[in-house]
Amino acid sequence: MTFLLHYPEEQRTVTSLALYFNMTKATISDAVKSLEQKNYLVRKPSQTDTRSHSLHLLKEGRAIAKKVEHFAAPMQEAVAASPAKEQGVLLEQLMQLIYQLNQQEVITHQPMCFNCEHYASGKKGPYCEELGISLKQGNLRVDCPVFEAKG
Repeated sequence: MTFLLHYPEEQRTVTSLALYFNMTKATISDAVKSLEQKNYLVRKPSQTDTRSHSLHLLKEGRAIAKKVEHFAAPMQEAVAASPAKEQGVLLEQLMQLIYQLNQQEVITHQPMCFNCEHYASGKKGPYCEELGISLKQGNLRVDCPVFEAKG
């Protein structure tokens, strides 16, 4: 539900959810049906593809999603209490772990710097060619709006 709260309409489909969460469409469809029955969301037909539907939270579903999205607040507060340099190190370590799991096909590829066509590593270190910024620890991105998968 938090995915539906924050992602654009074109990504709020059963197919996108299945890819993002590395689940089958059938599993996602079952969850969507359950949420529809509870009046937390509705499907709206796509204007461009008659076989597809986008998912839209209803008032109660939106309220639950906003409440649930703060599940990680204690962890975020603990990280925020650390010095900025340590936060950057932690971010890079976590992203390296995710990247390694991607490479081993344990989890699906994530839209982050290490998997991006724009990511470059040169004499001055990691760099985003699209944004024109150095990607030192604090600048690494997950779910970047300019992400393009490699290859």
